[in-house]
Amino acid sequence: MYAKESILSSCLSSGLDPTLSGVIAGAGGGVCQVSVMGPCTFLVTGAVTGSSNESTLQRASRVYKANGLAGFYPGGTAIAFRQATNWASRQGFTEAVRTKFKVLFHDDPNAKLTTGQNVLAGIW
Repeated sequence: MYAKESILSSCLSSGLDPTLSGVIAGAGGGVCQVSVMGPCTFLVTGAVTGSSNESTLQRASRVYKANGLAGFYPGGTAIAFRQATNWASRQGFTEAVRTKFKVLFHDDPNAKLTTGQNVLAGIW
């Protein structure tokens, strides 16, 4: 979320359209999520479906020795693409609705939305 918000702030401050900024920030956030959570998911899945004779630390050591860091990201490109498009569409839609809400509720495209209005924009 921090990466996504940072990307969103940078895009908005550079003058990009809010919806486009949301799409770009969402895609970046999705890729960041995969880079952090990919190894965790890999190891948890291995713990659930793998041999009970191997600890998570042993599994991590074995994978790293055999394949290096890339070993923790099987199918990483496909997963990153899926998460990037998922986050991009959600964040893009949310920013589009936020933009409409600012004018609808406040008659000002630069208005600050209330917490409730932001929540509503996110679930719209």
